[in-house]
Amino acid sequence: MPLAVAERLLPDVNRDEFRKRGEQFLTFLTPQHRYYQGTTLTQSPCGDMLFTGHKSDYDSHRLFVERVESQVVIDFERGIQANPDWAPPNREVDLWKSDSAEFEDRASKIDVERDNIWDSRVSEEFLEKEEVKRQRWNKNDELPDGDDLLLLPGRVYGFLLRTRTWGEFTTLSLTMKFVN
Repeated sequence: MPLAVAERLLPDVNRDEFRKRGEQFLTFLTPQHRYYQGTTLTQSPCGDMLFTGHKSDYDSHRLFVERVESQVVIDFERGIQANPDWAPPNREVDLWKSDSAEFEDRASKIDVERDNIWDSRVSEEFLEKEEVKRQRWNKNDELPDGDDLLLLPGRVYGFLLRTRTWGEFTTLSLTMKFVN
């Protein structure tokens, strides 16, 4: 839901907390050793259950909550290679859908301006700017900042050194760097 709506409807929504979470997420972009104490996550940000490996593989199984107190290696790229289903969904963003009254002959009778072309154009311009920004982030030319920090997740992929398995963790529970 849009942040402005969430702030109005939900009492616990706090921009500063989201910004802090986004800044913390940026610190985990490079592979690193950390210590994790807490429970693993079992659902993707979209709410889908996480599986090890591919859902279609016979040896794949659904992840269950696991209590972790261990050294972990945070590495997004290797985590997604080992568990492709954990990759963020590559969903197309829906363009603004115009009110159907704008297309009907009676539109002029009910004071509805036929602005569907403008709606489409504004949506396409916005998506083009966002795509340029995402490409710069993917090339590591720059990092997200400003309100884009509010969109970053509070979870990371890591390899548990104790059990030799992959897990998904909350960034808030990752503490001090482990140094050999």
